[in-house]
Amino acid sequence: MVLLYAVVLSPYISSWLPFVGGMPAGPLIRQIIFGIIFISCFFCTSYSNNIFRLYFVVCISTVVSFFYNSSSFVQYAAGVGSFIFYPAVFLFAVIIIDGDNLKKIKNIFLIYDKFFIILFIILAFVGAMDVAMQGELVKILGYNPNYGGGDFSLITTYNGVVRANAGISDALAFGYLMAVAVIYFFNRLSRVSSWVNVLGIGVCTLACVLSLTRGAIISLFFTYIFYIFTMRRFIIVLTIIPFVGYVVYFSPYADLFFGRFTDSDQASEHSSLLRLVMALNSIEFLSQNPMGVGIGSQGAGNIFSDNDNRLNTDNYFFHILLELGLFGGPIFVYYLYRQFIFAFEKIKKYKFIASYIILFFISSTLSSSIAFATLGVIYWFVLFLVHLESKIFYEN
Repeated sequence: MVLLYAVVLSPYISSWLPFVGGMPAGPLIRQIIFGIIFISCFFCTSYSNNIFRLYFVVCISTVVSFFYNSSSFVQYAAGVGSFIFYPAVFLFAVIIIDGDNLKKIKNIFLIYDKFFIILFIILAFVGAMDVAMQGELVKILGYNPNYGGGDFSLITTYNGVVRANAGISDALAFGYLMAVAVIYFFNRLSRVSSWVNVLGIGVCTLACVLSLTRGAIISLFFTYIFYIFTMRRFIIVLTIIPFVGYVVYFSPYADLFFGRFTDSDQASEHSSLLRLVMALNSIEFLSQNPMGVGIGSQGAGNIFSDNDNRLNTDNYFFHILLELGLFGGPIFVYYLYRQFIFAFEKIKKYKFIASYIILFFISSTLSSSIAFATLGVIYWFVLFLVHLESKIFYEN
């Protein structure tokens, strides 16, 4: 629970507290907590599973990559979390939380279930209200847009219009996070019929749309398609869609929203074309540098490098290959695949599986947001939570 708070509130913690050794306090606190969990899981457990052994190979691969690439130690330390910590939250949770005592893990599940209900609704509300207040709400809460220093900036506006982000990340990661929230609330409807689920779906849908993150909105569209094939949920959708549409239509987002999805907006057209250029550049670079650039070179760790080696791929898969190379990259991708397979062996809800996989692929091909803590940690922990739910309530 402490880790989840540290992940979500990292930008706020960095804004509230002074720099530590020239670095924001939030990420340092977050990484320290991750380190403690890592040590307890890696060295203090008898857990034996193919995924754990594969995780050990991933850890070794990232260490080895440090010695054959140009990353500095600080840059490596800042970037390695994307491979060692964030996606492994699923595995850490399996080791620490999962067990044979169904009564105990049911109580734990219900605690986290309530935590995410409250978290998602509050974040969606703050994100939406911040847009209405032109970005002033998060500042009132203590968020400092320059908490990472003068060279650090997040994507929070588009053509001068504030994009929902609740101050916890850039608008891209926040949009995908809200898509995770909508999937979670839809999945929860199959177990608990409650107005809280309807509220969660509504405000998180609104916040996702107000983030203007095209990939997140597209994945949201597929989620609605998968989940509305019952009369009860169809009625919920008929209630929510007009409300969201009304808010968007009578706001500065109306023209921007249309421009974003038709590329009639010059900035959106440029963004779409740029993604193709970035993909071609990434392929060309990898053909000449199969060992990659080095861990931390494509993410936030790049600011600690004397040379700017970031190719700005806006693609998680290229992000992986450029940092780990053509040898370590596929090992890591296979590790992610095995986690999905392990989770889905318990989860028999095909609407959830389809929604979650589509969200992963859309977010991974159109951004590298899942490589960063705010989205990555919660994405993998929610997968574990639904995995645990299936074990408690649906396993015979």
